[in-house]
Amino acid sequence: MKPAFWITSALGSGEFGFVSGVVPNVFESYVAIRHPSWLHRCTEENISEFRGDPHPGTPTNWHAVARSELPICVGRKQYRKLPTGGWVEEALPEGDIHLLIRVGDTWISGPEEGVLEPAHARTLLSLLENETNEPESCWFGIWNGFGITSIEETRAPLFDAPNRSWHLYHGSLQSIDKSFADSDLFHRPANLVWPNDRSWCLATEIDLEASYLGGSSKLISAVLEKSELDVVPVEPSDQPVWLANLLQPIVEKPSNVALRPGFESRENPYMDLIQTLHRRGRLRRFAQSISFGKKKDRESGHDDVYEIRH
Repeated sequence: MKPAFWITSALGSGEFGFVSGVVPNVFESYVAIRHPSWLHRCTEENISEFRGDPHPGTPTNWHAVARSELPICVGRKQYRKLPTGGWVEEALPEGDIHLLIRVGDTWISGPEEGVLEPAHARTLLSLLENETNEPESCWFGIWNGFGITSIEETRAPLFDAPNRSWHLYHGSLQSIDKSFADSDLFHRPANLVWPNDRSWCLATEIDLEASYLGGSSKLISAVLEKSELDVVPVEPSDQPVWLANLLQPIVEKPSNVALRPGFESRENPYMDLIQTLHRRGRLRRFAQSISFGKKKDRESGHDDVYEIRH
C-alpha cells in the first residue's frame, strides 16, 4: 500500500474536529502532547528579543499556567485571574502583541498552534525508534499552505487528506525535529510522521495546541511516564485539548475588583501598516500554495519520493 494512500484513507475514516480526524483511528492507545506555553519577563536588556523571536521565554506546562496569577495571552484572547479563582476573558488589541510590550511586563503566551517543539520531538525519538522495525524508513508530511518551505523542498509530491494537502517526504526518523521552513524565524517540523511499518503515527494539526500520537499501549505508557512532556491520554472520539479549557470558570469582570494589568487597554500605533502587510502576506502565501499544488498535481502525483536532505 502506498504511504500516502494509507494516511489519507485512515484520516478519511475519522471525524474532523476530533482526535480521529487528526491521527488515524487504528491504534491501541492515544496521547495528546500539549505544546508549552511561555513565561515572559520583559527587561531593558531583552526587549529587543521580543521583536524577532516568536517566544523568548521559559517553557511552562499547562497546569502551571492554570495556577498562575499572570495575564495569559492565548491566540487573540487574554485571560486574567480573579482573586476568587475565576477568569476574565478579553479580546486582545489587534495586531502583533510584540509591539505592545513594555519594559517591566510579565505575562504568559501560547501555546503555539501547529508546532511540536524540537526538544519534545527529541524526547520522543528513542521511544518511537524502539517501537518500529524501520526507523530509517519513515514518512513525513508537511502542510503545503505554510508558504515558507524552501524551493528545493517544494519539489516533494503532494497528497490530499481530508481538509488538508501535504508535501510528502521520506527519510530517517532522526529528522523528527527537522524544520522545513526556509527561515530561521520559524520552526516548521512535519505535521505527520509515521514509519513504513505503520506501528505508530505522530500528528500535529496546524490549528491545534497539542500534537497527537497513536500507537501500542506499551508506547503510550512510556510516553506518559516522560516527565519532560506535558501529556494527557485521549481517545479517538475526544475533541482536541485546549489550554482555555483549563482556565475555568470564565466569569464577568466585577466592577469593584482590580485585576493585574494586561494588554487590554493598549493601542498599537502601527495598526494600519500591520493590517496592510498582513493582508499582502496572506495573499502571497495563498497564491504560492495554489501554484505549487497545481504544478505538483500535473508533474508527479503521488508516486514520486523526495528524500529528506540535511
